[in-house]
Amino acid sequence: MTRKKRTNTLSVGDITKLKGSLRTDYLDFNDALEIFIKDGIVRNLREHTLKFYRNELITFRNNLVAQSVTTYPGEITQEIINENVISYLRIEKELKSTSINARLRAIRAFFNFLYKKRYIPHNPVEGLSLVRDRKPVIATFSIRQINAILNEPDLRTFVGVRDYTLMLLLLETGVRVHELVGVKVHDINWDESKLLIRNTKGYLQRFVPLSATMKEQLR
Repeated sequence: MTRKKRTNTLSVGDITKLKGSLRTDYLDFNDALEIFIKDGIVRNLREHTLKFYRNELITFRNNLVAQSVTTYPGEITQEIINENVISYLRIEKELKSTSINARLRAIRAFFNFLYKKRYIPHNPVEGLSLVRDRKPVIATFSIRQINAILNEPDLRTFVGVRDYTLMLLLLETGVRVHELVGVKVHDINWDESKLLIRNTKGYLQRFVPLSATMKEQLR
């Protein structure tokens, strides 16, 4: 019986077992990212959320590399995040506050996880706030624009009637598109004029009211 030769490089699983027992510089960024994403899969985070975390954190790492800054999670400090992330993105890249805050949300989730699970000895995002900015007034559709959209479906076809109905439902209830995709016929409560939304962002189901006109269109 031949014995499998041990490799010199520890796997992510081996590193996970050793958390908190080695030097703070042992865990490189790529291994930390894979551990973080794997935990997100276990916690049943949505695929687009995991993709968001991965993309933002890889860009975060690449920005540090471009500035010749350490990428070892155990060596990253809040000063580095302030100087080489926030200031860098605002001044060098001229990104808007919304883009910077998206990056910061991913970074905070990443380091909060590593610190909570004892992969790093200090938490560089403890007390770190998002970038404040003046919130602009969000322009809404005009009546003319809404009518133009609703006039697009061909109501002589099944697909047209279906699309028209979904447009009305989005307009009336304000539900997200991915929430609407998860709606089933039995989620409609005809007697109480409300619709059960199951596929929610925060996993908390909720009811939205339906007008008489909307109920008639759904029927």
